[in-house]
Amino acid sequence: MIKNDIITIGWWYLLKEYFFEMIDKAKRDFNVSLKEEDLIKLENKLFNGNLSEEQIKERIDLAYLSIKENYEKRRNDELIKQGVAEGNISQVREVAKMLFSDPYLSDKVSIYGGSIPYLLTGKDSKRIIGDIDTHVDFDNMQEIRNYIYANSDTISVLYDSLELSGEDFGMELIINGLNVSIFPTVATSEGMAIRNFYINKVTNEIEIKETLFPGVFEKNEIRTYNVDGVEMRMMSPEFTYITKQVANRPKDIEDNKILESLISYEDVERMRHQMKMPIVSYDKIVSMQDQTKKGL
Repeated sequence: MIKNDIITIGWWYLLKEYFFEMIDKAKRDFNVSLKEEDLIKLENKLFNGNLSEEQIKERIDLAYLSIKENYEKRRNDELIKQGVAEGNISQVREVAKMLFSDPYLSDKVSIYGGSIPYLLTGKDSKRIIGDIDTHVDFDNMQEIRNYIYANSDTISVLYDSLELSGEDFGMELIINGLNVSIFPTVATSEGMAIRNFYINKVTNEIEIKETLFPGVFEKNEIRTYNVDGVEMRMMSPEFTYITKQVANRPKDIEDNKILESLISYEDVERMRHQMKMPIVSYDKIVSMQDQTKKGL
């Protein structure tokens, strides 16, 4: 028993050393420097749980890759802002047209989020738009899922929350090389509830969450626009503008500068009066260790 304890303590310290070597390497390679409290949080997350030496080492390697991906994204965005590189709005428009040219999906999905300002204006984004976010009615979700799996030649499933968590919080797909999320919404007497999920590759977990938007009724906020000859359903620019004002990240500020030419300030004020702060009504983290994983 004492010998086994010594071995365990030995590889534990070696892994700690490996972790700090990863942090130093990330600092050298990507000029990333974590605050002490963030470093402690990351360390606790990586070493949390009854994991083997190999599993912890894999988490550390994945953390480094995640830091690298974030660095490359920031670098690409900076090159786009400088005019050295081009954005991907043309790809976003093509995938959106594919979605709304599909006879089955076209009247069931609606776009929300950061792609809306650029789809409506034709302007290029000063960053890479990583995905197209869409909503569907929760009651249609299983039927849509069946349709997607039946059309795997054109739509690839990256993650399916139902498979990974046992509960239906939507899917993430790849269409023509671009990520497309399909998140179900539930209409309640209080407002719109949006279900979504987040994959943590480092800890191999899925977070499933439902957020209620009191005073927002989706059917009143969906608009239809003609983009390059294709009718597309989207959440209103006013709803998008307000939610981005609340988030207030650098990309949201940039997006709202574009949206200012599209919104009705009268409708914005109307929505401000009827909307209340979003409420997270359900939040759960599930280990994917024993679940079927796609695209990992």
